[in-house]
Amino acid sequence: YATKYIKKKMKTWKFLVQEKPADIVLALREGEKYPSLVAKEVGTTFAHAFNVLSKLERMGVVTSQERGRIRWVKLTERGEELASLLERLKGMAEVMDAYVELEEMYSKEVKNKLREEVDKEKVAKKLEELRRRVNALAGREDEVGKRAKKFLERVEEVEREAKGIVVGEG
Repeated sequence: YATKYIKKKMKTWKFLVQEKPADIVLALREGEKYPSLVAKEVGTTFAHAFNVLSKLERMGVVTSQERGRIRWVKLTERGEELASLLERLKGMAEVMDAYVELEEMYSKEVKNKLREEVDKEKVAKKLEELRRRVNALAGREDEVGKRAKKFLERVEEVEREAKGIVVGEG
């Protein structure tokens, strides 16, 4: 029984963490929509969006209602909770991706280099791009916001070191 239960749970997990199902749930956070609009917003075919929405409906994540010739879909209370979790997970993943890029760039372009060897323009450009990507997340009042603020502090450290203000090994 336990193995069957775990396999069933894992099947749900594997389905939900795929890019399109997660994007579809997040797209519905904005309110009730019709399936072809959802498909367009998440960049998938109508058939795929329809299949995902049908599965989400069977899971109790979305509910649908036909009005006229159009089927409208919206999140249920459970769907709203799931969307909130996915939003946090997505935010954490975005911060983690930015950290990986920052540390790779730091190791390659800044760490253990003399001030004259650092391509300051290239480093500044990359730091600005990373800052732009994470800035909006730093305004959040949750764990994602906390991690994003910490990331931005690390960007400042790398920037100071690249400019030669601080010399260190990170």
